[in-house]
Amino acid sequence: MDTIEIARIERAVTGLPKMTTFEATMIAEGMAETVGYDPDDVELRRDAWQLLIDTGTCWQLQGWFGRTAMALIEAGECAR
Repeated sequence: MDTIEIARIERAVTGLPKMTTFEATMIAEGMAETVGYDPDDVELRRDAWQLLIDTGTCWQLQGWFGRTAMALIEAGECAR
């Protein structure tokens, strides 16, 4: 069992949210493995961006976060 699987199990057992905004930001920046997620998981990246959009965090970070979020919304990959 690797650290990614252990992190997911811990989240499920403890009832913690699927990911925090910090984790979503790290995933968006391409550092998913650093926070215990699979860096090749496409659905995970979409979920991370959706969380950043839902919380409004992407509009408060560096400009490329907002531009990327808008591109994902316009492409239909994320919802506003």
